Amino acid sequence: MKKLLQFIIKAITLILVVIINLGASYILPKPYSQINVVLGLLLLYLFWRGTGAVVWLSFFAHLLTELYALSQFGIILFSGTISMLFAYWSYKSIFTNKSWYAVLLMTIFTVTLYRLMYTFLLLSSSVINKNFNVLSLGQIGTTYIWELVFTTFFVTAVYALSYRISKST
Repeated sequence: MKKLLQFIIKAITLILVVIINLGASYILPKPYSQINVVLGLLLLYLFWRGTGAVVWLSFFAHLLTELYALSQFGIILFSGTISMLFAYWSYKSIFTNKSWYAVLLMTIFTVTLYRLMYTFLLLSSSVINKNFNVLSLGQIGTTYIWELVFTTFFVTAVYALSYRISKST
């Protein structure tokens, strides 16, 4: 019964995170709408819990996100899950301390990897389908830089704040 309750709570939380991510992308003005709430909260979960379950949470979160995306099915799902898998491996072997700068570097690494895979898959899909109506590289680069800045700031600030609160109690 306890495991079922934990599963239900995680499923509801995951749905709420995806709703917040979609809401932020539609409600917030540019460039603030570029924050990737799903990836940010998954990275925070990884640093707080340190468990490999974050890869499965990433899979299901990006699956839900994929349902509302305009890109072809599987691009966001694959990019998000694989980047979180690499983030988990990096967390276990490279970024082993739990300092704020490790969180900062790991967020930069994960978001950059996510966007590189996403762009590669999007361009590959457009070449295969002979659909070259993709955004210009200037727009893509600007969007990705804003996403990197805001997601990194969000994750680092929340982690530093939670670290400070946990130290004071």
